[in-house]
Amino acid sequence: MASKAKGTWDDTIDKCLPAIVELRVDYVRTFDDQRALCSVGTGFVVDKKNGIILTNRHIVTLGPITGNAVFTNKKRVSIVPIYRDPIHDFGFFKYDPAEIDYKELSEIKLAPEEAKVGIEFRMIGSGESEQNSIIPGTLARLDREAPRYKSYMDFNTFYFAAVSMAKSGSSGSPILAKSGNAIALNCGGSSGAASFFLPLERIVYALKCIQSGNKVHRGTVLSVFTHQDFDDVRALGLTEENEQKLRKYFPKATGMLIVGETVPNGPAEKAGLRPGDAVLSVQGKYLHHMLSLQEYLDSTDSKSLKFRVSRGDKELEFDVELEDMDNVTPSEYLEIGNAVLNPVGYIAALRRNIPVGGVYVADAGYMFRHASIPTGAIIVSVDGHDTPNLEEFENVISQYPDKSEVLVQFFLNKTNILSSVVTIDRGWYPMRKAVRNDKTGYWDFRQATAATSGTNKAALIGEGNVDLTSIRSDNAIDCLVTVEFRAPYSIAGNIFSKTTTVGVVVNLERGLVVAPRRAVFSHLGDVEISISSLMKVPAEVVYMHPTYNLAILQFNPAMLLGKGVKIAEAKKAVEPKLIPGDECYFMGLTQKEERLLQKCNVTSTENPYFGQASPPRYIQTNQEFLVFDQTVSLFSSNGGIFFKNSKVGAFWFAVDSPQTDGSQIDYRAIPAHIVYDTVNWLMEKVPGKSASNFASVPKKSLATSLGSVSLGKYRTAIGISDDWVKKLTEADLDSKHQILMVKRVMAGSKPSEALKQGDFVLAIDGTPVVTFEQFENAVHEKDKVSITILRKSKEMTVDTDTEHMLGFGIDRVVFFGGLVLHETFPAVRNLGYIPKEISDGGVYLAGLSRGSPAMRGLLNANGWLTKVKGVPTPNIDTFLEEIQKLSDREYVNIELHKLNGAVEVRSIQNDFHYFGAAQLVRAKDGHWEYEEIQTSS
Repeated sequence: MASKAKGTWDDTIDKCLPAIVELRVDYVRTFDDQRALCSVGTGFVVDKKNGIILTNRHIVTLGPITGNAVFTNKKRVSIVPIYRDPIHDFGFFKYDPAEIDYKELSEIKLAPEEAKVGIEFRMIGSGESEQNSIIPGTLARLDREAPRYKSYMDFNTFYFAAVSMAKSGSSGSPILAKSGNAIALNCGGSSGAASFFLPLERIVYALKCIQSGNKVHRGTVLSVFTHQDFDDVRALGLTEENEQKLRKYFPKATGMLIVGETVPNGPAEKAGLRPGDAVLSVQGKYLHHMLSLQEYLDSTDSKSLKFRVSRGDKELEFDVELEDMDNVTPSEYLEIGNAVLNPVGYIAALRRNIPVGGVYVADAGYMFRHASIPTGAIIVSVDGHDTPNLEEFENVISQYPDKSEVLVQFFLNKTNILSSVVTIDRGWYPMRKAVRNDKTGYWDFRQATAATSGTNKAALIGEGNVDLTSIRSDNAIDCLVTVEFRAPYSIAGNIFSKTTTVGVVVNLERGLVVAPRRAVFSHLGDVEISISSLMKVPAEVVYMHPTYNLAILQFNPAMLLGKGVKIAEAKKAVEPKLIPGDECYFMGLTQKEERLLQKCNVTSTENPYFGQASPPRYIQTNQEFLVFDQTVSLFSSNGGIFFKNSKVGAFWFAVDSPQTDGSQIDYRAIPAHIVYDTVNWLMEKVPGKSASNFASVPKKSLATSLGSVSLGKYRTAIGISDDWVKKLTEADLDSKHQILMVKRVMAGSKPSEALKQGDFVLAIDGTPVVTFEQFENAVHEKDKVSITILRKSKEMTVDTDTEHMLGFGIDRVVFFGGLVLHETFPAVRNLGYIPKEISDGGVYLAGLSRGSPAMRGLLNANGWLTKVKGVPTPNIDTFLEEIQKLSDREYVNIELHKLNGAVEVRSIQNDFHYFGAAQLVRAKDGHWEYEEIQTSS
């Protein structure tokens, strides 16, 4: 084999590769303009003794971050940020050199003096996440304007440019000369082949400060400077005399510095500098280069600098105060209601042409998103109190109890101030402050300013008698209300975060409202009821029907007294029930709460099969509907009721569209007696005013999802006897001519031992059943039943205990490492498969957080977590026992069972600092409490 020649690129690459690392970084919170996510970049060791890695500022970022560096021998070490430049695209990580074993330490020297136009280079990095991608190129320019990207901008520096085809993941790569020294830092590129490199002079300055233990002082006047050609500056009014002076001092100069932008109320603006001013000198010294200006700003001990500028044909001098960049770079944030707020920093102020220091919504989260205040907004006041900075915002918001409604003013464009009502949330998510600790590389948390005590007690209904005469309405349409439901977490497979629908007041004394479960899809969330577009009141979800598309809410009607609103109740169902051919009226509400009234007719009945949602979540089953002639009002409404003779015949409720993935909404008419039978049964079981115990009343069920097929079409194929055809026909009061077929049986349920997919149901306890309603009614309140079925053309009778199904299936949600976990819920069990490794509900992976260990470990939601470090976790309690033994930043092997039965093992690096263990627990009164879980670390 031929040996390598000394001084070749092969030799350079061999020398440098050991110092180049792949950076696996997790942005654990959205901060400023950086979204929470997991990413990959490149860095290289510039100080092997102290373990310092150079990379881009847009990789280190301003916000909280964790990460690892992976060396060429695949050795992985933890890293923490020790410096991120306020404006230029560079920063440093630190690792512990003692952690490096089986590898000789190496470093790359920074040599800015070697950068010249025409020099050949190699860029080595993790392009397209492939470690050690090597890209050749030639430096073409040393004086390019700094590029501006969507989420980050650099300025007040020149950049180098080259054609090098840099790829995603190569950010932070060294630009190597053949000497093996770095001559620039790769930062980004265009959509074409151009790449942009940051010069190293300011990087060398910062590194020396860090190595000597000194603060990296970066000065600013809060202004952007640009470089323009002399001809362009002459057009701005530069005199020939001043141009000659500059050319004399700097023979190679091609232009000079111009004031481009100034931050409102910043030093440059307050001193009098204006965009278009051409900088002649600073502190009496002429300059023309970005680097010279930045050296002045960083190195001077003066509190101000004298700028002499050319403005038109005049020369002016300004004494401009110098600001420390650390003071205008955000280094704290406030978490409230899953939102992240941080101060407006230098770059954000430039982008929006606003002063630094305001309150920036980095992540709208639960609290602000549902108030239509988006990410990127600037908050200017809360309930009339100005909030010029984060501290004042915290002080103001702390004056209000949880669930208070406050008027927040904000803007996206400072010329257009907007307003929105925000409901304060400290219950679903803790409110806390985080401050950057440059010594540890972490952000230290503290509890935010203590809030005024108080809860939403007005929403709780009392047991005493209250005279509601003054709020009762005789107008039937006043029984319709608009229900808004907001979910802080996605549990039980739900894919929505906010819905609005129409609810119907069915009992005013107890404040009971019925609504579609498709819209009120969880008992973990906030509910508000809007009455006649005049008033909103809080409500609680007290029951979710395990089978039917029905949820029951409760509000306190006493809250309406003296408020000038009227409300009616739809207390009774039509008798006899509506049948095809009946004429009635439809009353509904639109999304804007406009009232609708329409005459219509019942045309038929239907019992569609709704299939399964993906991911699994509740979809109504075994439910029959009425069909009405299609009218404009029906399909422009958000829900309503059909009534006849002042009584309710059906409820027009939102449902999942049949045979879709569950993301599309449809509407169906539920016969009224089904709803009233459920409400009356629950009120009888739970007397008094409070309905908080509705969910603890078991519905006895066969836990079976049914379909129906034509008896005439299937009669011969399934081998049903003539005698049973006669019996079914006699029971078929609506002339459906159908037979019920078992589609699915809930896994792990008692009926699953007796019934199988494909069974045809003939009778329950000897009584023939033809309709879904007959099937459900036949097992109501029964502990045991005998079912007559046809299985493979054979008639047989099977006995089974019924399944006791509650209104709420989940009473605890656990958070760990970015995972959202709870026990298995019915929609998953309906798939027909439960791993043998779980018991007592198991540990179901419902979701994960951005930028978390779970996301870095490539875990996927929707499956079971069955082992932690090889220890079985068949239920939530055993899982909690295991995670409480873990240490922070420990690597943890997790075994997962997918819904299709496949098994995989993943490894995550535990992070109790940013993703501590916690749980939401539903108390006996129906409210949820957030609790932190203590661990060994």
